[in-house]
Amino acid sequence: MVIDLNSFYLPEDKEKENNGLFIMITCAAPSEDGKMQVEMTYEGDPFVLLYILKKAQEQFEQNDDMS
Repeated sequence: MVIDLNSFYLPEDKEKENNGLFIMITCAAPSEDGKMQVEMTYEGDPFVLLYILKKAQEQFEQNDDMS
């Protein structure tokens, strides 16, 4: 499954709030065909979650460009 995080944004009013967020991402070892089961659990504001995931995606893409 591919999620396009570019379609999400953090509204200005949410950005100013002091929100806590817990995210846990787990994955199993890759199978022989290279696929991997990934699961995510979170508690907190979903807008903050989307903001964090988008920033993480940007960081991974930046790191890929450097290699």
